Amino acid sequence: MKKMVLIQLSMKTTPVHKIKYENRFSKSTPMKILFSGRIEKRKGIFNLIKAVKQLRDQGMFLELYCFGASTPVKQTDTITILQNKGYEWLHFYGSVPRKQMIEQYKNYDLCVVPSVFDSFCLTALEAIYSKLPTIMSNTTGITDLISDKSLVFCSFDEMLLKLKDAYYNYSTYISAINSTSTELHHKTQTANRDRLNYYYKVSNT
Repeated sequence: MKKMVLIQLSMKTTPVHKIKYENRFSKSTPMKILFSGRIEKRKGIFNLIKAVKQLRDQGMFLELYCFGASTPVKQTDTITILQNKGYEWLHFYGSVPRKQMIEQYKNYDLCVVPSVFDSFCLTALEAIYSKLPTIMSNTTGITDLISDKSLVFCSFDEMLLKLKDAYYNYSTYISAINSTSTELHHKTQTANRDRLNYYYKVSNT
């Protein structure tokens, strides 16, 4: 009699966890904000562009760097139109292979995950492991794994406040992400070990 055992996908965290973010942000240079995900409304990218525009109008030196494919293509065209209308602070690089994307996290000052809906969000996981200060929507499933809710926002207005706070109180977010990275790494390693133990248990019965 054959037996099939289905184990949920485990997360390989070590390669990402070894990337250490280096704090280079100062108000004499723009805060480099990272967005990584599909260029579509569900990912909240257009809300983020709106937020950055509003804060720049208030005098904050911010630039937004976007990585991700677009569906449909018209949404990429929208970003191109914005760039041509004076949004020179908006940079779009298209889709990047995951291995290359992992290396990108150390080059930015803040990662924002503004998803309207996202079941888990690998970007948030990788950014936190890289110790890149990260703020995220409460719609992403990964928020259930972190205890520091100061990194989480629930609305557009709250995202604005988090972005503003990160700009003026950046060291606070460095401290928060350092502890959150350690916590999340421990939780995922424990979960992976539990999955492996469960596999051995059921495969030997």
